[in-house]
Amino acid sequence: MISRDRGRRILTALQAALGDVLAGSPASTKAAVLERLEAVVEAEVARERRRCVGLCEQRATLWQKTSATSSNVAAARDEARSRSNEAEYLADVLAVRPEPDAVDA
Repeated sequence: MISRDRGRRILTALQAALGDVLAGSPASTKAAVLERLEAVVEAEVARERRRCVGLCEQRATLWQKTSATSSNVAAARDEARSRSNEAEYLADVLAVRPEPDAVDA
């Protein structure tokens, strides 16, 4: 999975590489290219995070069904319930949320 921080590092590296390629270009061209690049990287990071959330939600559902089945082993039901809770927690952590607006200090 690509984290937001990792996405920013990738973007910074790409910006540096493009800075070299666009060295003779007007500032407006550089800005337009870098803005587009930033949008693409952020969209891909968000897409990957949503994919991971979906996987976690699928796992949570699987473990919920496992814990709901009648089993003679209480420890197995408890373990399934714990794993379901953990998968739900991870889905919540990974969920893409809008970043708060920057506030000038």
